[in-house]
This record gives sequence, C-alpha cells and structure tokens, in this order.
Amino acid sequence: MAPDPTAYESPIFNAGPRSCLGQQMVKLELVVVLKELLDTCSFEMDWDGSERFMGRAITAPMDGGLPVKERTRKAFAKVEEKKG
Repeated sequence: MAPDPTAYESPIFNAGPRSCLGQQMVKLELVVVLKELLDTCSFEMDWDGSERFMGRAITAPMDGGLPVKERTRKAFAKVEEKKG
C-alpha cells in the first residue's frame, strides 16, 4: 500500500505553520457524511464511456462533473420488489 501523501504534496489544506486549523474536523465531517450517504443511498454510474477531463483548479474537479445516478435505498428496494 502506498504511503499517505505529505501535507506538502496535497495543497488543499496547505502545509507548515500556516496549515488549515480545521483540517481534522473537515476530514471527520467528510467520513460522517460519506457513511450516511452510503447507508441511505444507492449509486450507479451514468457514464456513456466518453473521455473525461480534469478541470484546472486547486482541487482538480472533473469537467462536467461525474455522471452518477442516485436512489434512496428504500425507493431502490421497492423498484427491485416490483421487478421480481
């Protein structure tokens, strides 16, 4: 497994004496939100196979976003019941 990048290799929170004071809290909030999304929603790719490009910004967003379909798990379960 590759080692975690250093603060100097990941510019999102900066590094050194002027690094972001809320970095650990933001990472914790991200984990909580991601856990809730994965518990309550189902995701599937809605990608047509065309080439995707990274945008030019400090956080490297994907141009046009990432095409994904999301359904709440309750609605997803009802659809599956109707199919079967």
